[in-house]
Order: sequence, then C-alpha cells, then structure tokens
Amino acid sequence: MKLISVIIPVHNAEKTLERAVESVLGQTYSTLELILINDGSGDGSQKICEEYAASDVRVRAYSMEDRGVSAARNKGLELASGCRISFLDADDAMEPLMLETLSKILDESKAAIAGCAFSTVTPEQTDSKALSASTSEKQGTECNKEAEISLLKGRQILTEGIFRKDTHVWGKLFEKERLPELTFQEGLSIGEDVLFLLSLAGENTEYARTTAPLYKYTINPGGAMNRPFTLSYMDQIGCWEAAEEQILRQCPEVMDDPGAVAKLRSIQILSVLLVAGKIAVLGKQGKTAYKKEYEYCRQKLGHYMQNKESLVLLSAKDRYKAELMLKAPEVFRIVMELIK
Repeated sequence: MKLISVIIPVHNAEKTLERAVESVLGQTYSTLELILINDGSGDGSQKICEEYAASDVRVRAYSMEDRGVSAARNKGLELASGCRISFLDADDAMEPLMLETLSKILDESKAAIAGCAFSTVTPEQTDSKALSASTSEKQGTECNKEAEISLLKGRQILTEGIFRKDTHVWGKLFEKERLPELTFQEGLSIGEDVLFLLSLAGENTEYARTTAPLYKYTINPGGAMNRPFTLSYMDQIGCWEAAEEQILRQCPEVMDDPGAVAKLRSIQILSVLLVAGKIAVLGKQGKTAYKKEYEYCRQKLGHYMQNKESLVLLSAKDRYKAELMLKAPEVFRIVMELIK
C-alpha cells in the first residue's frame, strides 16, 4: 500500500481540530501519515497538535508564524513523505472510506488526481449529530456502490471541473510523482485553490472523480466568505484575473472556445458582485473608505459584461444586480443595504 500524506493547516481551530484529526486516524486506509501545520494559532491548537503527535506515530506536528493557509500547505508538502497527498481543512472531516476509495480509483484509472463529492454540515451538526465511525462507514459503503466515476483529461479539468465549481483541493488525492509542480501561491487570502488546480491541468493530466460524498464540509458562518469586507476580499477578483492569465499561458485554445469564455466571464461577474456587495452594505462609511475599490469593481464588471453569452449563464437575480451596479451604482448600494 502506498503511503498517503494528509496535510491539515491549523489556525485557531481548537474547537474543530480533534474531529478533523480523528476522521483521518479512523480511515480504513491505514498506510498514512498526518501532518499538522500550526499556522500561528493564538488558541489551544498547538497543544492539541503536540498531544496527537506524542500519542500516535503517524502524526507529525510543525509550528510556524501566521503566514496563511497557502504557506502552511506548502510547508506540509515540504515535510510530506508520502507518494500521495491529500488536504483536509481543520473544521472539516473525511468519511472513513475516503482515502481507501480515492486510492483505489487512482490505482484503477492510472489518473494523477482522484476526487470525490462532499456533503455539508453546520457547526451544530458536527457537535451533536456527527455519525459514529461504524455508521458512517456503512453509509459510505452503500454510497460507493451507487456512485459514478468520470474521467477528465487536460482542458476538461478546466471546462468540466474548475469552471463548474470543482475548485477545492480538499476531497482529493494527488499523485506526487505525477504532479511535480505541487505548490500553492502565497499571499492570497481567497482563490489559492483555483490557481493550484489550474497549475496541474496539463494536457496529459487525468483527473478521476466519484460522485460519492466522502468529504464533510462545514458551513462556517464565521468563515472567510461570510466576513465583512476587508481589502483582502479583492483577491476574489484578482485570483480569477490570474486564472485567466494562467489559462492563456497553459492552454490558450480554451480562450478560443466561446462557451468556455462565457463560463469564465460569468464566474468573474459573480466574483465582482460578491466583492461589490460587501462594500455596498457598509453604507456611507464604506462608500468613502473604499471608493477606489468600488470603482475598480465597476470597471471590471463592465469589461466582463461585454461578453453577452455570459449573462445567459447567470440567474435572473444576478443579471439584475449586475446591470444595476453598472448603470446605477448608487441604487445598487441602496438595494444591497435593503437586502441585508
């Protein structure tokens, strides 16, 4: 059995870390190591990491200054001994069969990446309604029997995966030797997963994925996407700008496909609306403090909306919001405040 390295970046996760770690140590696939990267936590996370490292030989703990999730993952990759890599967020969990299932998919498909679907839970459910390992494993077995496996290659990873919201690195298993460019772009607070996956979408790269929901994603009201606007939110727009540049370098033929371009533009429009909406709900204070950022959003929106095919891919509500922001930005502010 091939050694799998599971990397968990940890930042102030004392309330959820134990559940995440136990979900790894309880995997039916036993040939694994768990690397805990404490990224400058100010709570009891470091102590939890050290206790697990002292009690289980499969666990290694490393502490670093607060440099962000990308730097923490990169340090985990540097320390990893496994020939296969998986990532887990500290507030999420793996179903017991996840690594075994994805490893089997890699063996049978000869792909470089294997991925699974995910289910969502709330923080309350993780505390009070978490399934026992035996019950979860039984349900996972039944789910695997009904699951379908598809294979994406090269540009399909982009058009059928990333452009269709498969933009997360968790819930996946990577063949380290087949993907030598395994590294995250540091300095981004949002969108690092997209650029990481894009860098791996080479012409000959194959990605096998199952519809079995073997990853548990926690909907966190305090997560990055749900917090009030800060300048770091501009990374939401910047990451898709960088993604477009990366696509032009790696597979320029994609930008000759009208359908693919329309999909990219629709994603970029939604990214702008997300950022602009967060500025708008700050009211007059936000209007004054972030005038330059708001105008930048309008500028980008006008550029993206020149692609009329992209508007068809948006919901009626998002089309209305986009038109309103472009043609009547002050009214857009008022509407967003009222919605809030």
